[in-house]
Amino acid sequence: MNKRAIVSAVLSAAILMGTAQATKINSVGSVPESLGVTFYNNGMALFHDRRTVNLHKGNNTLTLTGLNPSAITDSVRIESRGRLDVREQGRLAPNLSWPDLLKASVGSQVQVAAINPVTGIRTLRDAELISVQNGIIVRIGNQIGTASPEQIILPQIPGRLRPNPTYRISGEAADSGPADLNLSYLSNGFSWHASHVLTIGKQDGTAKLQSWASLSNRSGQDIKGAAIQALAGDIQRRSPPDTVPRMESLTTLKTQAPALAANTNAPSTRQGLAGYHLYTLAGHIDLADHEDKQISLQPAMVIPVSRELVSEASVNPYTPLHGQPTPTHPFIHLVLKNDAAAGSSQPVPGGIIRIYGQDLMGHTQLLGEDTLSDLPLGAKTTIVAGQAFDVKVVREQTAYQRENQERNSFQMAYRVRLTNGGDTSETVSLIEAMAGDWTILEETIPHDRDNSQAKWRIDVPSHGQRVISYRVRLKF
Repeated sequence: MNKRAIVSAVLSAAILMGTAQATKINSVGSVPESLGVTFYNNGMALFHDRRTVNLHKGNNTLTLTGLNPSAITDSVRIESRGRLDVREQGRLAPNLSWPDLLKASVGSQVQVAAINPVTGIRTLRDAELISVQNGIIVRIGNQIGTASPEQIILPQIPGRLRPNPTYRISGEAADSGPADLNLSYLSNGFSWHASHVLTIGKQDGTAKLQSWASLSNRSGQDIKGAAIQALAGDIQRRSPPDTVPRMESLTTLKTQAPALAANTNAPSTRQGLAGYHLYTLAGHIDLADHEDKQISLQPAMVIPVSRELVSEASVNPYTPLHGQPTPTHPFIHLVLKNDAAAGSSQPVPGGIIRIYGQDLMGHTQLLGEDTLSDLPLGAKTTIVAGQAFDVKVVREQTAYQRENQERNSFQMAYRVRLTNGGDTSETVSLIEAMAGDWTILEETIPHDRDNSQAKWRIDVPSHGQRVISYRVRLKF
């Protein structure tokens, strides 16, 4: 070999040695220093995970554990304020099993446990694990013997085996020293929805509305001491659920910061965000796997409420009615207004709403439940509590005539009887849905027209009745 070749070989070796020395593998702690989780209503959550890592100048490979086992791998984002230029990242699935653990420990020192059948005393003997191909073979001193799997005790887990999912990050650092590593990633197995309690006032036309965030964790991991937010609104989702297989064993993700109990007296806060509403729940929150928990979403507020009874039916011109009509009960409608002038100050996200009121003894009773639509500030919405027990509506067709076979013109007459067996008078909104081009020809009480509906407001006295009759022509 000539002198130039020798120099080139030495330089190449030096470069390779320098590269090997510059590449550092750091295991980052499994417990984040701070943890935040944003819940969405489509089965996902966004994790905000901050950890401190010691970087070395040059190439760095970081291994992180403690990420949620249902994390969506390609959603991971890493930010280090410019300290680490990330070149590669990815997830390593857990691969720890008893057969693999034994194979990886061949040639290592182990212990063999034995129980004296007479005395019951358990003893441990040092041994070398020779083979696990066809049974377990060990060397104890100068002797070769066999052992059963339950007798083998291993001192440690070999480095290439992972009991938990591991996330590996490779990148270049310009300087050595500690750096904050901020991770954000999406995870399956989380959801939230709003639920509401509406307590009806006695006679003042108002009600108290209390809103809760119902959180659900089905991710395979406990969450401890997290700052939790909930986004109200329907975000579009394209990533499929259950992208990452979940671990068999339950893990816990908690922060290194001192655990803070959730302050139930402190209100949650809200902010507008790109057309959605983002709620920051009070305190640091624990949420175990397979746990559902309710956290106060916003302070209770008093809103105006009006009550009305509504009876709806559709006029069918193609089939005359026969037989005895079936009585129906009108539905109890509650009209809610999120009125800032009345003291409301927050939009209300949609969700299940349960309606309560007090009886004469002061006991709270359930009066019904419904689904509340999203209620922006200043908007109105209607919920249905149930059906009025004392009020009955009987619709009877008193005439039917097809006037013109070719033009499909019909005339029909109806008599509607409303009875009230209660101790107070009631006002019923009678709504008849009409098809085609329709005209009321005769009526005992004037109606209001609302597109395809004819509406009457009828006062029904206590222990009394009212009867309304009308004739209608429909053309198609």
